[in-house]
Amino acid sequence: MTKDKIDDGGPAFPRSGTFKDYCRDEFVDSPYSGMSLRDWFAGQALAGLLACPNNSADVTIIMMASYQVADAMLQARKLDSGDPPQPTEE
Repeated sequence: MTKDKIDDGGPAFPRSGTFKDYCRDEFVDSPYSGMSLRDWFAGQALAGLLACPNNSADVTIIMMASYQVADAMLQARKLDSGDPPQPTEE
């Protein structure tokens, strides 16, 4: 059984591959693009969900809800950009 790749929205904070490594005092190429836009959206949703003082939900439910919000945000970006929306698995 193969699992489809999740649309992660690409890098949240893209930058060029070369940066100043102050520990080695030189410029180096980085193979890392940082966190995905999906992870960024989920983190922002998580902060909002945890900010509610009356929230007594299980941490697994909160985590899943954070990624559901992130996926909805990615879908909204596609609707706004004119790209056709893709169905999500529930």
